[in-house]
Amino acid sequence: MGQAREAVLVTEARPLDETGPRIVYANEAFEAMTGYREGEVLGRTPRVLQGPETEEAVLGSLRAALEAGERWQGETVNYRTDGTPYVVQWNVAPVTGERGEIQHWVSVQRDITEEREREEQLRRQKGLLEQTQRLAGAWEVDVETGEMSWSDKVYEIHEVELGTDVSVEEGIEFYAPEARPKVREAFEKCAEEGKPYDLELPIITAKGNRRWVRTVGAPSETSDGEVTKVAGAFQDLTPRKEAEEELRRSREQLSMAVEGSNVGTWNWDLETDEVIFNRRWAEMLGYSREELDFDFSTWEALVHPEDLPCALQMLETYIEGDAGTYDPEIRMRTKSGGWKWIQTIGRVVERDEEGAVTRAAGIHLDIDERKRAEAELQRSRERYRSLFEDSSSAILVHDLEGRI
Repeated sequence: MGQAREAVLVTEARPLDETGPRIVYANEAFEAMTGYREGEVLGRTPRVLQGPETEEAVLGSLRAALEAGERWQGETVNYRTDGTPYVVQWNVAPVTGERGEIQHWVSVQRDITEEREREEQLRRQKGLLEQTQRLAGAWEVDVETGEMSWSDKVYEIHEVELGTDVSVEEGIEFYAPEARPKVREAFEKCAEEGKPYDLELPIITAKGNRRWVRTVGAPSETSDGEVTKVAGAFQDLTPRKEAEEELRRSREQLSMAVEGSNVGTWNWDLETDEVIFNRRWAEMLGYSREELDFDFSTWEALVHPEDLPCALQMLETYIEGDAGTYDPEIRMRTKSGGWKWIQTIGRVVERDEEGAVTRAAGIHLDIDERKRAEAELQRSRERYRSLFEDSSSAILVHDLEGRI
């Protein structure tokens, strides 16, 4: 018993009351499993291993078997010497004397914590898989025989005639060449190690059409810790992928248009106060992007003190939904220390589930020349007005053709 791979515990035959019989032997495997040295448990009862999660119903069943002099098997939660719980499965058998009287009880114990955790993980995976399969096609592979079955939806996605026999390798061959190694590795790890997978990959259908699919796989049956069946779901993602690609192209075209038009852009995350500026945003003020911190406080620090309160008030009014636009004209400090007129135009682009604004984005336009020209025109008008109002002579203004 000392060299046994499983934990062995031997107790006296009695008493069989609440305290239980005392331990008279524990092997090295028991010491390794529980952390208790043999000397620490000799003379004590197995109650030393029990704790809050140990099931009283299981202990009651054990006590009834001992009182009847019968063999018993069960499992519950025990505790190691450091207080950590583990799931134990144990068998108890009587050791009898020459006259048939019970002299000792022998208990063979095994830590099955990992086994139960794998079973629980498999249960969760199967539940998730069933939910996914209700929304898509389903497939299953018998790992031992290599047989594979598809639902009607999977046949439809592959553009294969219903009922056609398809092997695992033939199924993998439907994937685009660049995707085959990835799905093959994922399936093999699932079958050999029980690792689930969830991939989005392109396939080439039987009719030569390229489609994007989501393939999900997980162990569906096990035997003695080995995966015997793998099941999964199969979903056509082509419409979503095409929409994403169209969005990507649109963004790329917009980015090129923005860069080509010398427009500065900003993107503000209201939850973190991070603001992403593009290269032109910084260059308008004489900076490089690397010289600026991507934070809302950077913008605040650069806005002219006389313009900042109004700009912030307009922003708050817009964010709260009390204004239809946000487009203030403000002065911003350049790297050289001067001031440049900028018009910032923004809009809300993202809200959370409760409708609160979480992201806003917009552009910066360099309107410095226009504002300076407007200021010069205003000064000219004021000079002429002053000249006319202060003169005591009659003044007549006409054009080059003599029209008044």
